[in-house]
Amino acid sequence: MELAALGSLAELTNARSVVPVLSTGRYDISRKLFSAIVDDALGSTGFDERWYGLRYPDISKGVQEGIIQSGRWHYAQFGYFENRMPRQIDVDAAYYMEKYPDIKLAIKDRRIESAQWHFDEIGFLEGRSPHPNWSLFPPR
Repeated sequence: MELAALGSLAELTNARSVVPVLSTGRYDISRKLFSAIVDDALGSTGFDERWYGLRYPDISKGVQEGIIQSGRWHYAQFGYFENRMPRQIDVDAAYYMEKYPDIKLAIKDRRIESAQWHFDEIGFLEGRSPHPNWSLFPPR
């Protein structure tokens, strides 16, 4: 599904891609539609195909074997939902340690290597912010 081919809200509702939830005033959307939205938004994430393959060798192997179309395709369909990172995300170490005193203490006690290591291995999965005003999908 491509966003350019979405059609009107009525068409999406008729196709059951969007379901109004009257009690809340919200809409439920299908995973297929959400994946299309994520795929469209990838243009603003700076998705890095090479980095993604190096970071996630299982995906690189799947692409090489022709099982997976590309890293970008995987990220839009699955990786986003698996909390995988789309590119290297640099951490402002001073900010990170100030915002997360538990990390500052863990680094001081040498239980973890660095703020960057923590974010790459754990922090992204926990939804921690690597620097002020950070967003995976910055405004276009």
